[in-house]
Amino acid sequence: MRSWSSSIRRLGARSDQSSCASRAPGTARSDALWCSTVGLPALQQPFVDLGKAIYQSTNGSFFTANVITQGAPINGNEKWRPSLTRGVVQARPLAVTPNGASEPALFVGDQLGYGYRLGSGTGAITWTSNGGVALGQVIQAPAVFANRANANAAFQAKYTSDVVFFGTRNNTAGTNSVSGLRADTGASVFTWQPGGLGQIVGAMAFDYGTNTLWVPSLGATSLQVVNALDATAAPLLSVSDLGPLPGGVVANGVLREVLVASQTGVVRGYGTTTRVKSWEVATGQAITAPLVTFG
Repeated sequence: MRSWSSSIRRLGARSDQSSCASRAPGTARSDALWCSTVGLPALQQPFVDLGKAIYQSTNGSFFTANVITQGAPINGNEKWRPSLTRGVVQARPLAVTPNGASEPALFVGDQLGYGYRLGSGTGAITWTSNGGVALGQVIQAPAVFANRANANAAFQAKYTSDVVFFGTRNNTAGTNSVSGLRADTGASVFTWQPGGLGQIVGAMAFDYGTNTLWVPSLGATSLQVVNALDATAAPLLSVSDLGPLPGGVVANGVLREVLVASQTGVVRGYGTTTRVKSWEVATGQAITAPLVTFG
């Protein structure tokens, strides 16, 4: 039933729900293919699994999915009943197909610091992070996934499974961290907690060629590059002249660059192998949303 799905239209999340709330269930605006709502805020864009479903998190401490099969009369109907999480979910869900899986899995964190894996077919929670132990006070940023089959020999020697990374947005200074979990069980295999890490609210990026994790934060040192195989090693890059990075980072595989946009209005590119700044543009305006890149 659409009345329990997220407040979304075909093109994404809406800041208001009047287009759905003023109409009977199963109806939509004349300019929309379909519309559905639960009457609760959805602060992140939905994640689209093209031709299959839209997955959405909300402030209702649950997770929803809507069917989007091309030409199907049931588009917009819920795919499964809302899946309950322990805390409010404000992180954008990540949908990927782990090694050995027949369907995508959904990875997301909540405002109580727990990470989850859900099955996209049923919405059932497969595991809660680290055996049910919170990774921090809050998880605001989307997870990042490292596929073992696509990784190099060094990664495969270190890890025997895919790894999903979560960053925290803790309120207690000096406690923020990045955790790597086995994608199949949720067991912890990596914890990086340097002490001075700022709150992580934007997306991180994993580079397969160098086994590095690019970590943006709101701290004074707002960009750090970490060896994803050794949490005890010193950061390979620490940048303190950018300002806060609420929009996170985005990787461009064609250019072999990681792109960042800061709250001070600076957009910058770094080579993923050299970790050297390759270009920079000052926009003169604060940037708080994620960048979009093609490649």
